[in-house]
Amino acid sequence: MPGYNLIRPLLFSLNPEYAHQQTIALLQKASNKPSQVARLTKRYRNKIPKLPIELFGKKLSNPVGLAAGFDKNGVAFPALFALGFGFVEVGTVTPRAQSGNPKKRVFRLDQEESIVNRLGFNNNGLDAMLGNLSAFSSYIRPGHIGINIGKNTDTPNERAIEDYLACLDAIYEFADYAVLNLSSPNSPGLRLLQQEFEFNELVHAVMERRDELANEQSDKLLPIAVKISPDLDPEQIDVIAELSLNHRVDALIATNTTIARTAPVSHKHFTQTGGLSGKLLTDQATSVISRLASTTRGQIPIIGVGGISSAEDAWNKLLAGATALQLYTAMVFHGPTLLRQIVTGLTERARRYDERNFGSAIEQARKQF
Repeated sequence: MPGYNLIRPLLFSLNPEYAHQQTIALLQKASNKPSQVARLTKRYRNKIPKLPIELFGKKLSNPVGLAAGFDKNGVAFPALFALGFGFVEVGTVTPRAQSGNPKKRVFRLDQEESIVNRLGFNNNGLDAMLGNLSAFSSYIRPGHIGINIGKNTDTPNERAIEDYLACLDAIYEFADYAVLNLSSPNSPGLRLLQQEFEFNELVHAVMERRDELANEQSDKLLPIAVKISPDLDPEQIDVIAELSLNHRVDALIATNTTIARTAPVSHKHFTQTGGLSGKLLTDQATSVISRLASTTRGQIPIIGVGGISSAEDAWNKLLAGATALQLYTAMVFHGPTLLRQIVTGLTERARRYDERNFGSAIEQARKQF
């Protein structure tokens, strides 16, 4: 994606959802041509410094991944890896295809570098995603592929477990980790699955099925992560943390988008219904990470996401307790070179504490935080 600063005005003149669709189409086209993936790799990935971390038992080239929602159907991850991400999360996918909420449903707040969306798990369904992933079966992944799963909008919460288990069964052989999305504000009633009883039942069922599938495929124990809302109160966060420890959840992703509108923002789209992401979410997401890290006592990896648009933002989330990070909204405003800027900035900060080991550097920095 050469010259992002040159093409950004054109992209921003388009409807935000349409601009995203066109971007995905270009990345999908590139993903289907190894020569284009190689070119993107040379232009982007090869220019990013190595900052290895271990996540889910595998060493990654750097701690910054792509959050779910960008590549909902798993059509473009080879090109996305070529941009330099340490790991890529696709989805959210639901058992059956669904169109999501009525349009218009994506709104940019340009000055605030934030986005409001109320997409509602629009995706082509499990069968389509599995076909897309199968088409890239010969592609050697340079990092983890995570698959973010959810329930169909018309599935009542009383039967939500069925949808999550159906997704888990289908994606098991393709994913390097799976994410239970219980926190999107755009699927009616979904966030109620974060309540203690519902969370406990669902996570128990998923972890039990994961273990059954692992017994059938003895060479693979698929890590399970749970993505939570930034709008939980501290007591709710503590309950989720303790239940996650009890069920031996492999990671927590903090956070999804927020329905809160507390900042003094006058932009006409600020009060649109939907989830807010980007800079306006930064502090709220970091606060949730800090609370989770304290309650879990560092026993569960936390993937920090929400308002990361600079190396300083990324560093602050790591200091708060994150193990790895994810981007999305900031890429819309800054383009693919942002990833290199962030990883380079993290490398420079880490060297002040430990030149050879990033994990050790973070531990040393937290002691002074």
